[in-house]
Amino acid sequence: MRLDHKIGIIGGGPAGSSMALYLASMNFDVCVFEKKLFPRETVCGEFLSHEVIAILKELNLYEKFLLLKPNKITKLKLFNSGKLTAESNFEFDAFSLKRSTFDNFLLSEA
Repeated sequence: MRLDHKIGIIGGGPAGSSMALYLASMNFDVCVFEKKLFPRETVCGEFLSHEVIAILKELNLYEKFLLLKPNKITKLKLFNSGKLTAESNFEFDAFSLKRSTFDNFLLSEA
């Protein structure tokens, strides 16, 4: 393992991995430090919004992301006491994917 990287990023979750990908795309020498073994389980809503999808496209990772077979989310439904109280169709791309799968994907690309 090299110890002479120019930039060290602490944490290999989505923020750290994304930062490493951005910096590497600008030719910075980056190393990500993560204390936990990946893939790791963590509590998460597992909702990937259109902002996340835009970042994946910007990083040229969208097509690889789709190979993970995320569940596409097209609408929101709200229930109260088992009765549908509100519903709205999304006008943007949104997905659901297990957090450990998404984290591992980003870190392996970083």
